[in-house]
Amino acid sequence: MGLDTKIYLNHSLNFPENTDEVIKILTNIWDGKTEVVKSLEIKENELISNSIEYKILICPKLIEFEYPKFKQISLRTNFKFSGDIILYAKNNMYYPSWNWKKCN
Repeated sequence: MGLDTKIYLNHSLNFPENTDEVIKILTNIWDGKTEVVKSLEIKENELISNSIEYKILICPKLIEFEYPKFKQISLRTNFKFSGDIILYAKNNMYYPSWNWKKCN
C-alpha cells in the first residue's frame, strides 16, 4: 500500500517578472537559510538527520526555465523530512520526504 501526501498552503507573495528579483526575494524570505546551487540534486549523505537545521536550495537555472513558462518556482531543502517546495501564484506545496523501512 502506498500513501502520497502533499501539503498545500496559501500565501500572499507577489513575485516580479524578473527572475533575478525572484531569487532576491526568496533569499530574503529565508534569510541565512538559502543556498544558491547549480543543480537541485541532493546526495543522501548531505541530508541532515535528527536536527531542525535546514537549507533552502535555490537553482537559478530552474527558476529561469519554470517561472516565465509555468509561473511556478521549484525549490529543494536538505531537511530530512521535507524534499521539494513548489511555489505557485497563490499557494505553495510541500513534498514530505519519507525514509521507508522494510518490515519483516
